Amino acid sequence: MLDRAAEAAAFAGRAGLAVALATQALGQIDAAAEPLRTGALLDRLGRYHWFARDSSAAMAAIERAVATVPADPPTRERARVLAAHGRMLMLVGCHSQAMARCEEALAVARQRARGPRRVMP
Repeated sequence: MLDRAAEAAAFAGRAGLAVALATQALGQIDAAAEPLRTGALLDRLGRYHWFARDSSAAMAAIERAVATVPADPPTRERARVLAAHGRMLMLVGCHSQAMARCEEALAVARQRARGPRRVMP
């Protein structure tokens, strides 16, 4: 519920409230038990910090997301946080690092696409 409220606040232009709500939501998640969910929320928190014009906090959140989402197996969440980190690096002017991170995100996405498929009943 807090995650959705944070998203609504961000869409309403209330970045500070979005940051507060997302931070509160993170406090209710066990990162070790739910690393994919935690990483996705950290990704959004990074965006909310960026909207609030706090690039340092935005970078810290997305770097924490990258550290939280496991590299193996390759997942959509891993590709997303890597891409978000690449975007953030690009926005702060670290273009060569951004390119490398985005290439890593693409590699994870391609690995995931080649991996076993789940068949829906």
